[in-house]
Amino acid sequence: MLMIVIHHVFLLWGAKNHITTSWGFLGTGMFFLLSGYGLYVSLENKKLEFSWIVQKSKKMLFPFTFAFFVYIILLPFYNYEGLSCSLIVDFFMLRIPNTTTWFLKAILLLYFITYIAFSKLQKKWRVYFVLSCVVSFFLFARIFLSAEWYWTILNFPMGMFMGLYRKKIETKKFAFKMAGLLSLVFFIISLERQCNVAASMFFSILATVGLSFFPVKNYILNYIGINSINFYLFQMIFLHVCLAVPLCTNVSLYLVFVILLTFSLSLISNKIQKMV
Repeated sequence: MLMIVIHHVFLLWGAKNHITTSWGFLGTGMFFLLSGYGLYVSLENKKLEFSWIVQKSKKMLFPFTFAFFVYIILLPFYNYEGLSCSLIVDFFMLRIPNTTTWFLKAILLLYFITYIAFSKLQKKWRVYFVLSCVVSFFLFARIFLSAEWYWTILNFPMGMFMGLYRKKIETKKFAFKMAGLLSLVFFIISLERQCNVAASMFFSILATVGLSFFPVKNYILNYIGINSINFYLFQMIFLHVCLAVPLCTNVSLYLVFVILLTFSLSLISNKIQKMV
């Protein structure tokens, strides 16, 4: 998520050709891969009930609702004339004006596909069903939706496949390391040629190989997973708000303000959600 925040900060500041230009879709791709992997490992031997998708939806929709009302409070920073009926429509369409919420909708879609696979299908067909659905959506999105919808979404089923074959990966560490080296080569090539879908996938594999050398505690991954939607939604709101702060005289201060405000509101949102 930090890569995504930095990418958006430099983009809105006007540094379009900065090194961070590609960080957005790379960080998002890594998130989708880890999400797919984590979901498969946690659900591998389970048959999901409808309550699972209800609970997951609530965890996604509460941060959106909280962020939406924070946006309304901060309307003066957007030079907005006042409340209107369009805001009601935006709320029910899961939109926050002057921001982008495709990420939230994409996660809800992936959760729904996962629910169908892990509630209706036999174990051996689950990951293949998820892959077929995501590939179908990928082809649809390339025609009818903007690029961010399809650049990174294939990383989700790729993460599930890594979860499915994780034992084989662990027993063949040499092959896993070689995959990392090859991913580095293909990542550089695809990034230079602006093949964003391929670059996102190769970067995710490379980052996963790199993380395998450093033990990451489960509670850290769990914390990132729980707060990812909060981080995403609030950074989208404060990207515009902080531009109006007089102290943001350079991109570094702008970045610090966005991160501090995003982190603070994410903590508040998370605590309120636990109380509800």
